[in-house]
Amino acid sequence: MDPNHNGRRTWIALYKYERKWGRLDYKPRDLREQANTCKWCHGPLKNNRQKSFCSEDCKYWWYQQYVFGRNRPPVPWRILCRDDFTCQKCGWKSRFINKYGVTHFSSRGLDVHHIQYVSHGGTDHESNLITLCRDCHRKEHSRESNEIE
Repeated sequence: MDPNHNGRRTWIALYKYERKWGRLDYKPRDLREQANTCKWCHGPLKNNRQKSFCSEDCKYWWYQQYVFGRNRPPVPWRILCRDDFTCQKCGWKSRFINKYGVTHFSSRGLDVHHIQYVSHGGTDHESNLITLCRDCHRKEHSRESNEIE
């Protein structure tokens, strides 16, 4: 178990996860209807050399959303991707629409929950992790605390 940080347990580092359990694959599902369109604005690609983005601006905003600006450690981010950014209890999907009217995934309002708590012998393995919306996550923890009392 990783050491506590400000009284809270930190997520296992990706290299430790992979050393212990192997590769944890992830990839946000590509929401483009056609492969020859931009990942961010879904506009047409201008030439054959472009594979993903029609401009540097679109590339910048896509990377801000999915790589640099996600504010999530790697292990829970991969679980969110695996679960398609959808609460596994109530089915709520966390999405946002960019200025071009294109729907993208968002991690806002979602938490990654340990099915069996680490304090009760659970691990950070992907089989013990599930994506829940904040309301379902709160309910899950309040249910659990009521069972203990």
